[in-house]
Amino acid sequence: MREAHVTSSLSSKIQFSFQVQNSTQTFTLPPCIFLLLTTPFHNPLIHTHEYRAYQFRISDESFEAKTLDVVNIGPAFRGHYGSFCPNSPFPLMDCDPARFNSMAEDRNCEKGGEKDQREEVDLRTVGFDAGRLSRLVGPEAGKYTAELEDLYKQMLAKLEGLARVVEKGSARVMEQVIVLSSFEILLFP
Repeated sequence: MREAHVTSSLSSKIQFSFQVQNSTQTFTLPPCIFLLLTTPFHNPLIHTHEYRAYQFRISDESFEAKTLDVVNIGPAFRGHYGSFCPNSPFPLMDCDPARFNSMAEDRNCEKGGEKDQREEVDLRTVGFDAGRLSRLVGPEAGKYTAELEDLYKQMLAKLEGLARVVEKGSARVMEQVIVLSSFEILLFP
């Protein structure tokens, strides 16, 4: 009931209507799809999602169930989504490269905290200085997605290395547990 009223209200607002692109005639269509996205609560360790799509029929203000296939084709096809534009764009992040130059760092040396933060950012973003990162957010970010994917690959490589170190450490702990339990058996038969 609530969804019907919300969808009816949204479909009647002109600001949410859209023009059909690449058409010989001009059409203005109101939004008419209601998506219900849920996550089952039975097992929080397994991430499955249930998607249901309903087309809102303006004539009789009812919903008609539609099939919906969700295909995750991965990062190689991100360029196909370049035309997506949200109704409420995210605000631009403040990435002023002038804040990170050496003179500003010298002036703020007595504070100490800003330098520590910069070192931590540099550690996480090896090869990506502040100027390069600032291009990854903002209106021209679409041109630099390959650079961002390289950054993610480097971060994933670091995580994989860390996972191997943890695996080796866990194996050593398990060996010690086995050795200690065998000593227990010898001492307390």
